[in-house]
Amino acid sequence: MNQKYFFERNSCPICKNNKFLTIYSCDFLKDPIKTYIENFYNPLGNIDFDLLINSTFVICECNNCNFFFQKQIPNEFLNKKIYTEWIDPDKHFYRHLTIYNDKNYYSKIAQEIMILIDYFNARPNNINFFDYGMGWGYWCQMAQAFGCNTFGYEVSELQIKNVKTKGISVINWDDIPKHSFDFINTEQVFEHINDPLETLCYLKKSLNQNGLIKISVPNGNGIKKKIKFLNQGKTSHLHDYLEAILPFQHINCFTHESVIKMAKLAGFKQKKIPLIIIYANSTNWRLIRPLMINCIKPLYSNVFSRGTSLYFEKI
Repeated sequence: MNQKYFFERNSCPICKNNKFLTIYSCDFLKDPIKTYIENFYNPLGNIDFDLLINSTFVICECNNCNFFFQKQIPNEFLNKKIYTEWIDPDKHFYRHLTIYNDKNYYSKIAQEIMILIDYFNARPNNINFFDYGMGWGYWCQMAQAFGCNTFGYEVSELQIKNVKTKGISVINWDDIPKHSFDFINTEQVFEHINDPLETLCYLKKSLNQNGLIKISVPNGNGIKKKIKFLNQGKTSHLHDYLEAILPFQHINCFTHESVIKMAKLAGFKQKKIPLIIIYANSTNWRLIRPLMINCIKPLYSNVFSRGTSLYFEKI
């Protein structure tokens, strides 16, 4: 391992068990991983492959809780390189402006905010929302537009600067426990964090007793089968195989069971929003596809859920 730019995790990030199995291993500078990195990062910025010499993309499975994670992960120096050079901030910002310039995206956020306001059965100005890992602040802006007291946390200076121009209150890491939130949103965050369990326990300190936290991560269900295909040399669907455990970024790969396991270890239990609240606040009923989604998705999420976007409350 290249200790100058990577460090190694020697226990499961969820249950801390130090017994795990390597289910996939490939040098970063060998195919198919090198080609995957080139195809993913070249459109976003400039890759420095010299930083990857003597380093390996290693996927492990915990023997105790069956959690999947990358063993060798970037240190602080390499992370900064990845998020400032490999992913060019200007290109990243333009890409987000393009991707999120869609009515349906904002409709989905608005629907979730209305559901939460209804769930808490309170005036919006009496509800405190916190978006941990707020990115460009779209979720915060929507919550603020409904009149909720809205706060956000982010590590990217560019994103913090952008969000502050929208009037969003940004708090730092040390001040999180000083607040008291009714709802904490973590959208596409925990897959990036070195110590996800510790982070969840820390966020718990700022959650009201009757509050909710949402954990939403890429769905890694079926990842073991996909890795089996990789080991067999099948690479025609490489992006699909690796999307949930993207090199350098998605260092944790969650399944439905592992999200619930992590939450339980942190002192949470799953909470399902009542269907009547979900249906009452559903939007966009005019077209066939959104109509079907509005009808079927709540049933799938509440009754047959195998997803990785879940709500939790304190035990």
